[in-house]
Amino acid sequence: MRKVKSERHDISHIFIFIKVYLSKISAILLLPAQISSYRNTYKPLIFNNLI
Repeated sequence: MRKVKSERHDISHIFIFIKVYLSKISAILLLPAQISSYRNTYKPLIFNNLI
């Protein structure tokens, strides 16, 4: 019985770890997308000023 409880506790720890890890990965993956969208919104303005 005690072993089952410890296993369940470990599983909850693993889930928390995965959740944190995935949130970090998504933040890292979303950062370049935000930068590229920022560039795309300001690119036409820069090109219009050059021409």
